[in-house]
Amino acid sequence: VAMFLVGGGILTHGFSAVQHWIEGAAQEASALPGAGALFGALTPTLLNMAAGVVAGAVTLAAVMFVRKGMAMIRGRNADAPT
Repeated sequence: VAMFLVGGGILTHGFSAVQHWIEGAAQEASALPGAGALFGALTPTLLNMAAGVVAGAVTLAAVMFVRKGMAMIRGRNADAPT
């Protein structure tokens, strides 16, 4: 979980528009009556984690795609252990 949080935070801070959107979402969440302070504090964390999970899923899909492609080129079954 920590890797997704840190990685997502690094990625979102690298894109100014995404970072500003997250900050705006946190401000809107903190304006909610009642538990707004809690929601305002949790919003950036959860959105950074979501970005990390998405980035991880995309990376995993790319690695699996390349692995299957390389196995096809070599004439082996991609699902067989290497």
